[in-house]
Amino acid sequence: MGTIKILIIDDSPDDIILIRRHFQSIVDYNFEIDSDTSWTESREKFTGNGYSLLLVDYMLGECTAFDVVSEIRKTDEITPIIIITGQGNEHIAADVIRVGADDYLIKNEISPEMLRVAILSTIKRSSHREALRESEERYRLVFDSSNDAILLTSLDGSVYKVNESACRMFKRSEHEIKQIGLNGIVNNSDSELAAALEEGNRTGRFHGELTYIRKSGESFPGEVSISRFKDSYGNIRTSMIIRDVSERKKAEKEIQQLLKEKDIILKEVHHRIKNNMNVIYSLLHLQADTLKEQPAVLALEDAGNRVLSMMVLYDKLYRSYDFYQAYDFKKISVMSYLSSLVDEIISNFPNGKIVKVIKRISDFEVKTEKIQTLGLIINELITNIMKYAFKGRDRGLITISASMTGTKASLIIQDDGIGIDNSIDFENITSFGLRMVKFLLKDLDGTIRIQSEKGTKISLEFKPE
Repeated sequence: MGTIKILIIDDSPDDIILIRRHFQSIVDYNFEIDSDTSWTESREKFTGNGYSLLLVDYMLGECTAFDVVSEIRKTDEITPIIIITGQGNEHIAADVIRVGADDYLIKNEISPEMLRVAILSTIKRSSHREALRESEERYRLVFDSSNDAILLTSLDGSVYKVNESACRMFKRSEHEIKQIGLNGIVNNSDSELAAALEEGNRTGRFHGELTYIRKSGESFPGEVSISRFKDSYGNIRTSMIIRDVSERKKAEKEIQQLLKEKDIILKEVHHRIKNNMNVIYSLLHLQADTLKEQPAVLALEDAGNRVLSMMVLYDKLYRSYDFYQAYDFKKISVMSYLSSLVDEIISNFPNGKIVKVIKRISDFEVKTEKIQTLGLIINELITNIMKYAFKGRDRGLITISASMTGTKASLIIQDDGIGIDNSIDFENITSFGLRMVKFLLKDLDGTIRIQSEKGTKISLEFKPE
């Protein structure tokens, strides 16, 4: 403890000298002593000097300690005050304590040790009182300024304190809420109420949603936090903090409705796109049937088959569960999307039943817009394999591998078919299908490598992000 600054107010200079001597005998603390013989002299000195404690004689000539304490406590509730009284005046000193003094000493019984103990204990009590006052002020600030309703209740459900937000929430005055208690504001038919009471009794805490009732009888949902505590008398009390979540519930309901409407619109758009693709496919094949030139017929049939394959790819993407999760251009699992896509592409070919497919697809994610491009590339490459790799054979093998290394993904499509001419220059390829693959790879920021040995091996590398 640092310097303890004391102001002595006593109309007897001799008594002041005696008290100063007592302080000089206390060697384990550093005291700084000021003194005056009247409150009139001390009043200005007291203000703004930061005294640790006042020692005030009860009889001061022009006034009494009762007057001094009463005046000080109008503006200062903190500074400790000890009254010094003559023998036999204890009842008078006790009256002064009731108006704000902290302790009293009988003048003829004062000793250095008694003075030391009285001062230190009084300062300690004052510090505790100040800490308690600050704590109460903080609590009162939170209590009064909170936008949430705060209620303090007893275990029997009676309410003894509410804030203004509670009055606004329940459309009742504080007196009305206290009068009706918790039974008047909680909807007793709420199915969650029994569980809330059980948890509160078992743990002393509860956090969840309950239904409450306003004065008009309107029910509303409230998010509540309940906790038990002991008051200064040791009684068990309960604090309830309630937040009206009516608007949040309304917004959630509107969002759910909008999501349902979005799904309906999405399904309608999907249906129309599929129909349009079917129309394009049919028109291309009808046009091919009117032609006699074989190259033109094959070109239209190839175009029609590509439209059909794109329709399969689009339908797969739409129906993917991950698509719904990633609808706002997020990410889709490669494993769940590509594995079944490959099966559907192969099943569209007459020779699909003779082909065995081995899949080694790791589970990593690709951006939604990139997975569509990747699907188009895979569709084109597998289509070429199914059309040309297994001619004149009664069985075939396709191996699909996909993995992630660092920031790049790799995709390998390999078959055990007849292979392709190693002299083919991919950079200057004339095949429409492979030219399309080359073009689509730019969207993936990817590369392609083609090898032909015991079949064809096509290796792709791209960035999935």
